[in-house]
Amino acid sequence: SLSSTRNWSNMTVMADGKVFINGGSSQGNLEVGAIKTAVIWNPANNSLTETDGEVSPRLYHSTTVLLQDGRILTAGGGAAGFAENSYLDAQIYSPDYKFGPDGTLAERPRITSSPKNVRPSQTIRLGVDDANAIQRVTFVKTNGVTHSVQMSSGFFDLDFSAGLNNEIEIDVPSIQDGMEPGSWMIYAWNRGDIPSVAGIVRVNPVPEQAFVQNGNLLLNGGFETGGVGSRVAPLGWDISGTGGRFESATRASEGTGLYAI
Repeated sequence: SLSSTRNWSNMTVMADGKVFINGGSSQGNLEVGAIKTAVIWNPANNSLTETDGEVSPRLYHSTTVLLQDGRILTAGGGAAGFAENSYLDAQIYSPDYKFGPDGTLAERPRITSSPKNVRPSQTIRLGVDDANAIQRVTFVKTNGVTHSVQMSSGFFDLDFSAGLNNEIEIDVPSIQDGMEPGSWMIYAWNRGDIPSVAGIVRVNPVPEQAFVQNGNLLLNGGFETGGVGSRVAPLGWDISGTGGRFESATRASEGTGLYAI
């Protein structure tokens, strides 16, 4: 469990399926209880790993977003009648999967082509620079946190096989397995557990008749009950490792840490 209460904290699914928990206060929305150290939860073994501390407290009105390159943007806080201060700044956290064993930025695999629109249960092709080097493909729903509420989240380890011409064939999960329409990020991972920059894929809704079952319809109208199966994705957590860091830059620039807004 967490070492202390975190009111108004944010939770964000990472590219590898771990969960990044940051911000919050042990005393309501007061900065005296602000917790600047983030925590990463690993569902594979139910462990928690602390990160470096952020510069600013992230309380009410803060947000946290997973970026295409696997880093995590944390920003804002305050701007409310009961807030002590408003923080119009941001930081970017670089997880350990961005780095090699020597601590330097690792060379990452590259997605060369990606479909723009897919359907649940469809088999798709993803172009990469070296199909034989890919050992994992993950699917993370684009997210958005506001008022400490994660409005959209989802994660899958995708089944895939290497094909011809440096393409990999991927099975999109079904609605019954928890796939939801919307925008998703697809990451290809090499054998060093380093992810690519994600491709953005839109999962389109399927026709109603594809998943509605007559036995699930209420008489005289009303809402459908069931019929779409479990909304919990089957998890294949197998990534280990700790670490990561917040970047320490103090000016806004592409690819570096603290942004002044």
